[in-house]
Amino acid sequence: MKLLTFSTDSFISYFLESNHEFINGLAVADNWKIGLTTDHPIFRYSVLSDRMAFGTNMLTKCIAINNEKCIEYKLSDTEKSAILFHEIGHLVYNIERYEKETEEDYNLRKELEADRLAVEHGMQDTLLSGLRKLTVTGVFNDTISQMQARIRYWESR
Repeated sequence: MKLLTFSTDSFISYFLESNHEFINGLAVADNWKIGLTTDHPIFRYSVLSDRMAFGTNMLTKCIAINNEKCIEYKLSDTEKSAILFHEIGHLVYNIERYEKETEEDYNLRKELEADRLAVEHGMQDTLLSGLRKLTVTGVFNDTISQMQARIRYWESR
């Protein structure tokens, strides 16, 4: 697996160095990319809304970080790492929709599966902390119930 990065951001560099063995062992398609929304237009378009701190575009295999939003939402570097593992989880776990599954149930299952990667890396509490911060910002009203369901799910584990 080959990771391309256009970023010289210190957080991204540290994350990649700290998790070098894991990143190199990922069984996802070659040429996936990680960067800041300010690094290249391909990353800016990977974040679906200017309110979002992170985004993954499955078509372009890009994971984007909106650093301004991370600062605004007061996400620590460890919370950013947990959320970044979650975003990588979207690339690792390609979740298919069940035939009779509702859109809402499917979306929640996809998010929980992506969360699993952060949890497997011992970051469950940090992921929960980051999710809690995102729910209180008030800018994610369309997904707040899903975030709260994810929080309840991981708190019960």
